[in-house]
Amino acid sequence: MNRLYIAIVGLFILVSCGRLEKKEFKLDDVELEDCIEERKMLFLPMGWIKSDRQYYGDGFMEYYSYADKSIISVLCGENAELNFSQLFDEEKHSRKESIAGRIIMYENVSKERKAEFDKAFDKMME
Repeated sequence: MNRLYIAIVGLFILVSCGRLEKKEFKLDDVELEDCIEERKMLFLPMGWIKSDRQYYGDGFMEYYSYADKSIISVLCGENAELNFSQLFDEEKHSRKESIAGRIIMYENVSKERKAEFDKAFDKMME
């Protein structure tokens, strides 16, 4: 009887572990023309609803907004700095990277979507 119990528990554990697969996130390819006329592919989490570009003397900043108020910002140019906003909730996540001469960051990302945004940034850094 003990062997049967151990076999059933072992089978249950194997089946449970099989269900713990990594979640696959779909990324959206966005072509970004940068300030030196080169094009770079960005890999953004799916679902961005608005893109906005603001020019300044030496380049531009581009923003991608999501329905949940997450934001991805891209800085292309000199004599400017991209810093995290102090307006967002402290429990939200942010990350800033220098990728191919551009500063790219995300802000105001929930715990539930952090892995999705990290995967996009990791893919851009490859």
